[in-house]
Amino acid sequence: MFEPCKSHYEGFVFRCFNSLQQSEHLLDDLGLSTDEQEDLTQFFYSDKHAHKSSLERIAHYSEYAMVLEDIQGKFTPEQWGQGRFSDGHWPTLYCAESKTTAIKEKIHYLQKFYEEDSLDTRQHAELAISKLSIQTHAMVDLTLHQELDQTQLSSKNSESYIYCRSIAKNCIQSGASALRSNSARDAEGFCVPIFSCEIIKKDFYIQSWYKVDYFQDEVRPFQFSPRLISKDK
Repeated sequence: MFEPCKSHYEGFVFRCFNSLQQSEHLLDDLGLSTDEQEDLTQFFYSDKHAHKSSLERIAHYSEYAMVLEDIQGKFTPEQWGQGRFSDGHWPTLYCAESKTTAIKEKIHYLQKFYEEDSLDTRQHAELAISKLSIQTHAMVDLTLHQELDQTQLSSKNSESYIYCRSIAKNCIQSGASALRSNSARDAEGFCVPIFSCEIIKKDFYIQSWYKVDYFQDEVRPFQFSPRLISKDK
């Protein structure tokens, strides 16, 4: 069993999560195409106005509520789930150091989730990416522990989860509040699973929106901008 080395970590991380609410986008019910929605969004939004309209304020609050609900849910015992660094016995909020890594990790997870259904029917998912500011003195950077099996820590094979979970459990027992590890889905990215919500100092609402289509082996993600809110984040 290795001895986790805890250190200071401060910075921004990104989390990609499912957007589950129906008709949550203000323009969806108009039946407009993606391009038409973007044009109408630009019509309503203007950088020249310092004050948000009531529509913008409602959308802004809705985004805040979505991010808060996502975070709180992951730290609710009834919703603790299994993943690379969690076996269901502790809370884990999976984040990444970049938007690119966050979306790649989530797209892969959903591809496995829709694998059977997408063989016959095209499946759709809407994803949101939030930005969080975190600060902790109990980060364990697994990439610096050369005594660990780095291949298993970032393996694309789910059988490696047994090893990853044992490492995470060891770190948590030593007082770690988060980990930093190489991403299994982004060769140049890093994942940051968070075990304590107390290290989250601030959230910056939704940064990006994606729609993803899954059909057989085809995965088609594309970014869109559904909100009538300020772009100054």
